[in-house]
Amino acid sequence: MYQSYPHVRSAQSNPLSYLRVTGEGTLSVRPDQADISLGVITKHQSLQTAQQTNTQTASQVLEALRQLEIPSENIQTTTYRIDMDYDYKDGEQIFRGYRVTNIVQVTVEDINQVGLVVDTAVNHGANTVNHIEMKVANPNVYQQQALSLAIKNAQAKAHTVRQTNGLPVQTSPFKIKEIRFQEPGRPQTMVLGVSTDSPTTPIEPGEIQIKSIVEATFLMG
Repeated sequence: MYQSYPHVRSAQSNPLSYLRVTGEGTLSVRPDQADISLGVITKHQSLQTAQQTNTQTASQVLEALRQLEIPSENIQTTTYRIDMDYDYKDGEQIFRGYRVTNIVQVTVEDINQVGLVVDTAVNHGANTVNHIEMKVANPNVYQQQALSLAIKNAQAKAHTVRQTNGLPVQTSPFKIKEIRFQEPGRPQTMVLGVSTDSPTTPIEPGEIQIKSIVEATFLMG
C-alpha cells in the first residue's frame, strides 16, 4: 500500500512530491513465560460460611503455589466478589445463597512449569482456571527486530514503486512514524476435571506474533 502526494514548499519553489508507504515486520516468537488466572469459587446459603470456606481454600492454594517457589510479587489478586445466587421459577425469583469468588493472576517465569502450577492449584482447592496467556520476558528485544523488518519492508515497497512506475523515489525515507503493535498470546481456556494421579497437565506454549508497523515517507524528485 502506498500513496503519492504533491507538496508545495513555497510560492517561489518548485512543487515537491512524496511517497508514503506502510511497512510491516512480524516475528514468530516462542513464549518463555505465562500468566495464569485461577482461583476459588465457593457457594453456600450462609454468607459467613461461604466467606470462611473460600478464605481457607484460597489460602491453601496460595501456600501451595509458594511451595513451588513462585515469588509473592508474581501472585496478584485480580478479583474478589460476593454475589447472591437466584433461581427463577414461574417468573418468581428464589434466593439460593451466596457465591464468593477469589481470583489471582500467577506469573510463571518458567514456561515448562505451567502445567505443574495448574495441577498444584487444582489439587489444593482451586476450582476455576479462567485462562493462560503466553508471553515473553523481554518483548523489547523482539520489538526492535520487528521494527527493523518493518522499515526494510517499507523501503522494499518504495523500490518496487520506483522500478514499476519509473518514479524518482529516493532510496531512504526522510520521515518514519512507528505504529507499534504486539499481538498478545492467545488465552487458553482450561476446563477442570477430577483430580487424578495422571501425568502433569500438558500445556503447549505455541508461538506469539510480535509485529511492528511503520509509515515511511519518501521524497520524489
